[in-house]
Amino acid sequence: MDRRASRARRSGRSRRARRVAAGGNRRRAHLGARRDPQRHETRVHPIVRVHPPRSARNVPAAHQRRRARLESSRGTSASRPHRRRRSCEDHRIAPGRGEDALEKIRGNRMQLAMLGLGKMGGNMVQRLLGGGHKVVAYDVDPRRPAELAALGAAPATTLDEVIAALQPPRVCWAMVPAGKITEELVNSLAARMQKGDIIIDGGNSNFKDSQRRAKELAERGIHFCDAGTSGGIWGLKVGYCLMVGGAPEAYAIIEPALKTLAPEGGLMHTGPAGSGHFVKMVHNGIEYGLMTAYAEGFEILKTSPFGQLDLPKIAGIWRNGSVVRSWLLDLLHDALEKDPGLDGIRGYVEDSGEGRWTVQAAIDQNVPAPVITLSLLMRIASRQDESFSAKVQAALRNEFGGHAVKKS
Repeated sequence: MDRRASRARRSGRSRRARRVAAGGNRRRAHLGARRDPQRHETRVHPIVRVHPPRSARNVPAAHQRRRARLESSRGTSASRPHRRRRSCEDHRIAPGRGEDALEKIRGNRMQLAMLGLGKMGGNMVQRLLGGGHKVVAYDVDPRRPAELAALGAAPATTLDEVIAALQPPRVCWAMVPAGKITEELVNSLAARMQKGDIIIDGGNSNFKDSQRRAKELAERGIHFCDAGTSGGIWGLKVGYCLMVGGAPEAYAIIEPALKTLAPEGGLMHTGPAGSGHFVKMVHNGIEYGLMTAYAEGFEILKTSPFGQLDLPKIAGIWRNGSVVRSWLLDLLHDALEKDPGLDGIRGYVEDSGEGRWTVQAAIDQNVPAPVITLSLLMRIASRQDESFSAKVQAALRNEFGGHAVKKS
């Protein structure tokens, strides 16, 4: 066996590898080494390879011709026109959703009927008309459709007129009080509508009723959408927050109208039928708690040991930079500006049902909700001129401890 081959196998390297290594050692020895006095180690100068300029390389003639053709077709950088960067004015800005910009709202237009032209329904018709939609306006009071007819709505005084004025798939939006009135209106519409038509309930109905109605109407081929609607009398100007439940295919049909009614970012398809009213129910339960917290806080301020504090001014400064600022606080500030002592208002607070349903849902779902629950109870307590419960407590204190009572 060849001795050199045997040594190569024993060293684990081929002859070529040893030759390359030896060449590298010779190059390093040729370049020389420099000692770093601080690190006391040998540092070797790197080998730098200098490439010739691109123009000096041997570029194939075919490549040169192709490059020349490209440059002639594009032109030189000096001859090419300068590409101007787009400024803010170049970009299309989405139109506003305020009262002054309703006529600028873009999107598909649709036809629908609004049934119930009260404080919210009438304003919603105006906003829809401003967005370019065709609206049939109906109310049990014939004066209201006539008033909106002057703004461009098609008035209707009977449900038959409503249905006759609409093209399939017909869309009827009910804005009436929850309960019996909504039930009767939905049933009356369903008796006149056809497969593929859509009924929207924009009132504050119980979500369980909405689930039931959706199931019953689905058997007839009629879609039902529940639209939790928040915005109150200010919705015409700033838009309505809409929480809409229903089948996706029905939502897609009514979406153009929803986008006109809602402000930017104030619209959501919450899920199947019933979910819209469920979300709105909890929304109102939270509203109960917020209102009660403001009410309690301002009563503490009113009875402070520092005399008569300026409540309107306190509400005003809290609107700027404070962690408790909100639209509700804005409204409270306006109310206190008009009547600092609220002397013209009696402390009697109604509830429309959503707070009760929220508390019941919390119980059903085993969720503790003490703030919302107590805010509901405070509303109930506000309606009592004389509490029999308080009388019982006073009587018991007198009986077991002889404590004095105040005679009526």
